[in-house]
Amino acid sequence: MNDTKKTDIEQLADIYLACLEFGTVKIWEEKELLLLMDHFAAERQFDRSLDICEDGLLSYPYSLAFYLKKILYLLEMGRFREVPALLDHVQVLSPKNQTIVLLRARMLFKLNKNAEALALLEGMEGKFDPAGTSESLVLQASILEEEGKLELLFPLLSQAVWADSKNEEAMEFLWSCVESGKKYQESLPVFSRVLDMDPYNGLAWYYLGLSHSYLGFYEEALEALEFAFLSTPKLEIAYREYANLCFELRKFREARDVYEEMIALFVSDPEVLLACGLSWLELEDETKALSYFRKALRSDPMNDEVLYHIGEIHLRHAEWKKAGQYYRRAIAIEDQREEYHASLGIAYQRLGEETKAESCFQEALNLAPSESKYWLFYLSFLIQADRKQEAIDLARAGESETEGSVLVFAMVACLLAAGRRQEALLALGNALEEDYPTHTILFSLLPDTEVDPDISEMLAYYRPEAS
Repeated sequence: MNDTKKTDIEQLADIYLACLEFGTVKIWEEKELLLLMDHFAAERQFDRSLDICEDGLLSYPYSLAFYLKKILYLLEMGRFREVPALLDHVQVLSPKNQTIVLLRARMLFKLNKNAEALALLEGMEGKFDPAGTSESLVLQASILEEEGKLELLFPLLSQAVWADSKNEEAMEFLWSCVESGKKYQESLPVFSRVLDMDPYNGLAWYYLGLSHSYLGFYEEALEALEFAFLSTPKLEIAYREYANLCFELRKFREARDVYEEMIALFVSDPEVLLACGLSWLELEDETKALSYFRKALRSDPMNDEVLYHIGEIHLRHAEWKKAGQYYRRAIAIEDQREEYHASLGIAYQRLGEETKAESCFQEALNLAPSESKYWLFYLSFLIQADRKQEAIDLARAGESETEGSVLVFAMVACLLAAGRRQEALLALGNALEEDYPTHTILFSLLPDTEVDPDISEMLAYYRPEAS
């Protein structure tokens, strides 16, 4: 990871770990220790957070924050027996502290005393501040989720995010509830209300954008996702979702621009580098695309998708041997991708290695027997190899394995290649009557048919505009 792209807390964590490794003694400020505890707890390294907390209590024995953190970590680690005495101790130190009530309720929940936990929280209704109210509602929702009362979660979590829009746990819990219950439409007013109260809440904009996207409101989704990362520049997931949606909507320039912004702002992962390269490829700049693919490969040499796309660029430039090298590397990592085998088959075919090519086309077909294009790759190979009867037999098998008319037109091509012209023209007439637009399959398999006068006449006769 590049140090210039690390956050302050990550640098602080590096210093802490280096001190541990080399036995260096350092006087830590209270704020630094609290930041370190939160950092490692976010990574679920509660044992490390607890060690830091213990050190903090030695240096700052009257700090309530360290006691509260210690209770939280003990609960997360399942060390429940140590908690009651600590709770009683901090209750004496701060009798009216609402966090203590929340921790006591959390302890009861962890001990499967759900009724007692709910009773304690409900008894405090109206006594918590907004942040405490939100946390209480999230805890109640967790209890109800465990009891299978899922229908109660959405309204409860909606109240939680309205009570405290900064409660990320509440926001994320609400979104998981939206996803599991497909409540995308119902979530729109919830997130909109949060944004009325807190217009720069990036996470609310992000989830609003996701809901719009799931509902098919793509322009609204893009607008919300853009607001998400503009209002919260460190919200990497919003950049990623925005760019990915732009790519899916074929807005390749916008996708490229945001991918490049992500690469500049964050530690770029191979997935983003690959996506940026694909955007450049769609914009017909193979040099830029290849540059990003190579960066992705340096970041992750075992990324089969990157290897495949580098192979595809070499294939376009008739660099058959180089293309084959990259396809073989991709297949060595992931051998269940039919497109890898088909492309390697094309490379072998161009190199004149027909036995290897046929094996690849067969494997692609075995992996994806319902996809017409892999039948077409194999049929094209057989026709070019002058194995016409085999091509006819394969096309006949393909008709029963695939849906649509693609293999019907492919059969016409095979019959024409085999010299069975009358049979082919009769089959072509029936196919054109059923599905005229798919007739271009014929030209892809037998390019000469595009100037065949009999076929041109039939196309003119069956063309929908002429009927």
